[in-house]
Amino acid sequence: MLNPIASVLWYNSPMKSDGKVLILVGIASLFTILLNGCNAITLPELESSPKPAAILSPLPSRTSTPTPADLRSEEEIPTPTPTLHLYSVKKDELGWSIAARFKVTLPLLQAANPGVDLNFLKEGTELIIPPPVDTPSPILYTPTPVMLSISPVRCYPNIEKDLWCLVNLNNQQATDVYYLTGEFRLSAGGQVFSKSLAGLADRLPAGGRLPLIAFFKGPFQYPINADFSLLSAFTAEQVNVTPLLVENLTIEYDTERLWAAIQGDIVNPGGTAVLPAVIASAYQGELPAGIRKLELTEVIRPGERIPFSLEVYSTGPRIDQVDVLAEGR
Repeated sequence: MLNPIASVLWYNSPMKSDGKVLILVGIASLFTILLNGCNAITLPELESSPKPAAILSPLPSRTSTPTPADLRSEEEIPTPTPTLHLYSVKKDELGWSIAARFKVTLPLLQAANPGVDLNFLKEGTELIIPPPVDTPSPILYTPTPVMLSISPVRCYPNIEKDLWCLVNLNNQQATDVYYLTGEFRLSAGGQVFSKSLAGLADRLPAGGRLPLIAFFKGPFQYPINADFSLLSAFTAEQVNVTPLLVENLTIEYDTERLWAAIQGDIVNPGGTAVLPAVIASAYQGELPAGIRKLELTEVIRPGERIPFSLEVYSTGPRIDQVDVLAEGR
């Protein structure tokens, strides 16, 4: 049976009601009093309690259009000019690939575009490309991607017959890896659909795991085949990512084990003020079930803590475990 919760993944929080029915008594008497000219009844104004400013992750990828299986467009890599210029982002491009194309480091590209999230670029976004420096900057990542353990792709339909496809990445290295990107390919009815995306976490700790998830708009003709290719996973000598701690963590599940409510505190043990983010990954054993990211817009300074809460939903499997990771930029 299809999972109805998957169709509202990352857009709707669960709401429950006891279904109470309010019985009004004495309507006729009240109507008579109002006709006799008594003072009108005014309701007190309710004050809304302040909520922390936060951004929940949108869908982590865009809907792809069908392309032939062997279609691969190769574009000439432009030579960087010695002055600043604008570059229009193409469909499914990522920040690290644009930085590599123009031979600048990702920190330089981010510094030139401080208001842009390089992990979630929209087609047509104008980026300022800084000139390469004569003195070599610290290398952001190694030229060769790190090898990660990749699980088979599993796809789950929702009630609209769209598909959520997930894969799990395990970091078996002795060091952290950064900037995970990959491509899902879905074959159905003689057509191939592809989706390139970045992981919701910029950092995958040594020994850690992280799901990557893609949404494909249906319906599709069966049989369906899906696979995944890892595009990047780098060790880094200098990155703009600060590991943060999660304390006082509590996780509550619904009776169906299809969503989990998570609360806790983010603690900054470092020496730099950062904007914090929390990434919650849901699993059934080793099987990835869902992932969600909460980005707080309040800076957390060294030694400070900030409370957080979010929900993560399953695309199909029952949730029996949730991994919580915090980082800052």
